[in-house]
Amino acid sequence: MENKNISMDIMHMMAKLGDMKDEHYRNTLAISTIIELLVDKGILTREELAIKADELDQFIISRKKTPTSMNMKGEAQ
Repeated sequence: MENKNISMDIMHMMAKLGDMKDEHYRNTLAISTIIELLVDKGILTREELAIKADELDQFIISRKKTPTSMNMKGEAQ
């Protein structure tokens, strides 16, 4: 009986993982579509997007290293 419960738990976990992958794909597709539209309409350039992505990445990295909470400008709150 115990093995059956474990098997069901594994099956449920795999189903949840599949749902998460599908949701992740849809979210990524939506973001990619929005980015393409913004670039196509001349609202943003790919360079601006790359610069902002780098800024946000550095912000996240620095936030993990410092115990104090900071805002997006790197100022302590």
